[in-house]
Order: sequence, then C-alpha cells, then structure tokens
Amino acid sequence: PGQARNAFTIASVLAAVRTEDLTTSDAERIAEALKARGLLLSYATPGTQGADLFTDFLTRFWTFDESPYIVEKLAHGHRMTKEHCLHSLGRARLHWFPVFKGKRLAELTKADIRAFSVLIADEKHNLAPATRNPILLTGTAPLRWAYENGLIANDITAGLVTYSGEGKKLGVLSPEAAKNLFALHWDN
Repeated sequence: PGQARNAFTIASVLAAVRTEDLTTSDAERIAEALKARGLLLSYATPGTQGADLFTDFLTRFWTFDESPYIVEKLAHGHRMTKEHCLHSLGRARLHWFPVFKGKRLAELTKADIRAFSVLIADEKHNLAPATRNPILLTGTAPLRWAYENGLIANDITAGLVTYSGEGKKLGVLSPEAAKNLFALHWDN
C-alpha cells in the first residue's frame, strides 16, 4: 500500500509539472524544495547567468571590455591587462572549451573540474606544471568568482590541488657555443 501511495503521489506531481501552467518562480520553489532535501545540488532557471553556457561565461569573463570581474579588479587598484585577458581566453578556448562544450555554468560539478585537472596532467599533453597551473586557473578563477557572486550555488573549485614539479631545465650556453652563435651571419 505504501508503494502504491508513493507512486500515485509521484505520478501526480510529475503529471502536474508536465501539464500545469508553471512560472519560473514555481520552478524555483520546486527546485529549492528538492535541494533542501538533498535531492538536487544546483539548478538554473532560464534567463539567469547560471543557465549560460560555460564557454560563453568564460568568454565574457576574459573579455577585457565586457568582464565585471575585470571592472571589479581595476576598481580595487589591481593590475589587469588586455594581454593577460587575451592569454587567458586563448587558454580557455584551447583547453576548457573542447571539454565543456554545451555544458551550462550551473551544471558543472566538482567532479567535472577534478576530472579536467587530471586530464590536462595526462602525459600525452606533455604540459609542464608551470603550464598546467595557468590553464587550470583560467577556468577556476571564473568559477570561484561565479560562486562568490551568487551565479552558482557551490564553490566547485574548493580543495582543488594545483600541480607541483620541476619546470623544464634551462641551460646556459658555454662560452664556446656563444662565440660560435655570434660568429654566424644574421640578416636581421
């Protein structure tokens, strides 16, 4: 009897959700109730920034003239250059976009971000730790800002470990090699 009652109740709720004329406010109330019971971690309603595609959010975040993050940094006296933003957007397009294409900001989970951090550490990418960390920061800084500004419900970057390890060894030319190099004819 209890199962039939639950099935009927769930069936009724589902039928009502499918057929009743619901507003965004109604959807938010339903989602909040599910979230309060631990059945839903996050949600996004149409028109909110959490509903934006993550790739669109990253593009806006790293576009110097459009980013509220950059406006905030500059207003507080921090240094932020167009070049830094271009490099960050380039890293996002090269590394983050292919992995998160089609994903909405509010859909991202801590597991997604950890899986990405493992992916870029894969040897097939041949990236030094000094390269991996800026790539990771290109996506995690915007996500942390999104959380701090109420665009997403959870800080999915909390506890994420950065990369350690030695960078590539840089050598110094021997006096003989330097002499030979400068002895060459250079057109430019």
